Amino acid sequence: VVVYQRALAEGTLTARMVLGLWAYPQFDDTTQIADLIALYSNDPTSRLRITQVKMYSDGLLGNGTAALLAPYDQNLGITGPLGLNYFDQARLATYATQLELAGFDLHIHALGDRAVREALNAIESATIANGVRDRRHRLTHIELADPADRPRFQQLGVIADFQVAGDFTLPAEWPF
Repeated sequence: VVVYQRALAEGTLTARMVLGLWAYPQFDDTTQIADLIALYSNDPTSRLRITQVKMYSDGLLGNGTAALLAPYDQNLGITGPLGLNYFDQARLATYATQLELAGFDLHIHALGDRAVREALNAIESATIANGVRDRRHRLTHIELADPADRPRFQQLGVIADFQVAGDFTLPAEWPF
């Protein structure tokens, strides 16, 4: 971010850029949310806009870290039988509510069906708290979605971004 901000200030940024920031699960929520909000910038006349935040709800199917509603048939021992959350539903809701209010669009990695449901629930919580806003939230890398959750994408105005990774993510293919 600093490099782009410096290029903008020096007049050497020659293309229009829209940056997405990352939220990290190991950082303190209050501090991280404040730091992200401080970086928000959406002046349509500027060459630099900072309007997105990416978060990880879960991991990957191939290594058993995608968050599922039903247990894995085979557990690789990396996580419990339902996968993991980097940001659980409550934390996602906190981030979604505060970041959306600041103007950010959310880009949430939600690969498993439980992660998809929890991310949709978090966005719904933000909508209830903030009211309907003009946002383009996206769940990305979706590989599983419970049929009951599919209509919620349209209801909440959330983009479903399916990017099935393929066999290269399976443990037998490691290291990448």
